Order: sequence, then C-alpha cells, then structure tokens
Amino acid sequence: MNLQSRPEFVYQPSRFNHLKFRSESLQLSKHAIHLVLASNSPRRRQLLEAAGYDFVVRPPDESVEPEISDQHAPDELVARSSFLKAKHVAEQLDSGLVLAADTV
Repeated sequence: MNLQSRPEFVYQPSRFNHLKFRSESLQLSKHAIHLVLASNSPRRRQLLEAAGYDFVVRPPDESVEPEISDQHAPDELVARSSFLKAKHVAEQLDSGLVLAADTV
C-alpha cells in the first residue's frame, strides 16, 4: 500500500489530544476492548505496564517498515510508520484496539 496515493491520510497531532484513556474506560457494549501493542519495544511495554494497562504484544513484521527518504519530514515518517504497523497488526485480529508508535 502506498500512502502517498492516499491524500486522506494527513498526520495532525492536535486531532488526538483529547484521547486520554485509562484501562477501565476501554469498554464497548459491556465487553472490554483488548489493547494490542504493535511493538517489540521493551520500553513501550514498560510504560503501558506502569500505567496499569492490560494488553497483549503483537509486533508487526519487519517488512512493514517504510523506506526512509528525503521526501518526508521526520514527523510524517513517524506517523506513516506507526500507521503501517498498526494496520498490519489490525488486519490479523478479529477485534481489539491496536497501539503502534515509532521514533526517528
């Protein structure tokens, strides 16, 4: 999938400022939503555990990593990479809330 051909994908960090969840608020129709960490990062695991979240770890394949190029600003590259990782893991699940992140 080429995100450059999808103009509707625009990274806007301010759109997500209101999304502050605690594990007990992750409910949908009286059934808990399973939080899925799409990462192999020990630090991300540690942060979620320290915050009290229950989650499972499902790292994406390494082939999901986008190519680094001069055409993307660092914040765009991170958003694109995170999106691709989350999408890859979400496509393998029946349900759940997928959390993915990246750093440059």
